[in-house]
Amino acid sequence: MNLENELAEQRRNNERLKTEIDKRDKTIENLKVAIVILEKKKEGLLAEIAEEERKTGVLEDERNRLQNELLELQKHITDAETSYKMAADERDRLNEELQKYYKDISDVQAEVNISKDEKAHLEKQVLAQLTQFS
Repeated sequence: MNLENELAEQRRNNERLKTEIDKRDKTIENLKVAIVILEKKKEGLLAEIAEEERKTGVLEDERNRLQNELLELQKHITDAETSYKMAADERDRLNEELQKYYKDISDVQAEVNISKDEKAHLEKQVLAQLTQFS
């Protein structure tokens, strides 16, 4: 009976090992399926990354274009401010010159009025003297 017991024990061990091998085979198959799923997911993520990198490149190009445009606009603003300052300085200089001319005209007008008054006074004196001698 010893031999039969050993044989029975060996069969139980074989069955247990076969069950364990089946479990491991099933685990390996499940892991292979998981690997395929993860590979597909990885491919999708890599495609997303590639698309995001493409979008990033487009956005960087747009940012560079806008930055260059901004620099151009800032240059135009600086040029316009310089032109405005020059025009304002010229306007102020011309206003000062115009005020000087207005003052000169006023002074000349005052002298003309004084001359007219003196002329009128002298004419009266001449008429008075003429009437005295006549």
